[in-house]
Amino acid sequence: MAALNGRHEEHGMRVRKDGSQFLASITLTALRDSGGYLQGFSEISHDLSESRESEAKYRGLLEAAPDAMVVVNQAGQIVLLNVQAEKQFGYRRDELIGQKVKNIIPQGFAERLIADGTRSAAEALAQQIGTGLSSLGGGRMAVSFPSRSC
Repeated sequence: MAALNGRHEEHGMRVRKDGSQFLASITLTALRDSGGYLQGFSEISHDLSESRESEAKYRGLLEAAPDAMVVVNQAGQIVLLNVQAEKQFGYRRDELIGQKVKNIIPQGFAERLIADGTRSAAEALAQQIGTGLSSLGGGRMAVSFPSRSC
C-alpha cells in the first residue's frame, strides 16, 4: 500500500524491548531516490496506550460535569457529549453525534447577543460559545452549556 500510495497508516500491536505489547499508530512511508525508484520504507510507530488512558479519564470527567458539555471538531460537528447534554437538549447521544453544534442552540439565542449591530449572529454566537470553549487538541473543542444560560 505504501509503495503504491507513497504512505500507509494503520493501527496494530507492537512489542517493546522488554517484551510487553502495546497498541500503536503506524505510518509507513515509501522512500524513493531522485529517479523515483523505491529504495525502502520508513516506519513510525506511536504508542497509543497513554492517549487511550487519557481519553478514558477525560470521558469520565466529561460525564461528571454538572453542566451540559459538548465536544465539537473544527467543522463544528458534535463528536462527544455527556449525559447532561442529552437531558438538556432532549436528544439521545446517537442523534447528536455528527450534527452541527449550532443546530442545538435555541433559535434566536445568537441574535439576542448582537449588542451593537456591527456583528453578525454567527459572530455573536461564536463569541458567546467561545466563553465556554476549551481546546482538546486534534482540532476538537469542548463547549459548555451551563443550565442557567440555555
